[in-house]
Amino acid sequence: MQTLCRVWLLAVCLSAAHWGQTSSARVTGTVTDPAGAVIAAAKITLTNRATGIATEASSNEAGIYTASFLPPGPYEMSVEANGFKRYTRTGLTLETGQAVVVDLRLELGNVSESVTVAAETP
Repeated sequence: MQTLCRVWLLAVCLSAAHWGQTSSARVTGTVTDPAGAVIAAAKITLTNRATGIATEASSNEAGIYTASFLPPGPYEMSVEANGFKRYTRTGLTLETGQAVVVDLRLELGNVSESVTVAAETP
């Protein structure tokens, strides 16, 4: 009986370490206007350029957004909000287990206007 308990305890401990591993990434940040005020209900879209799969998120009343469970790979990020220019960022590469903070500052204008940023994540 003691041997069975030890084997069970060992199995539980080893499986807990396995559950702690993640094969996805997360992007989070705050959306603000040129004056630094937060923008609620901004639509954030992260598109995996390798697969074409898009993940959407929106900013809450504090301007904070989070997109979780993103497979590693190259992404394009676009942000839209009423009364602001569309923001597009390319060159965003996510790696396994990475949590990236991308704070966004939208410019005043129409959604038909856009701001494009091409950058690599450090």
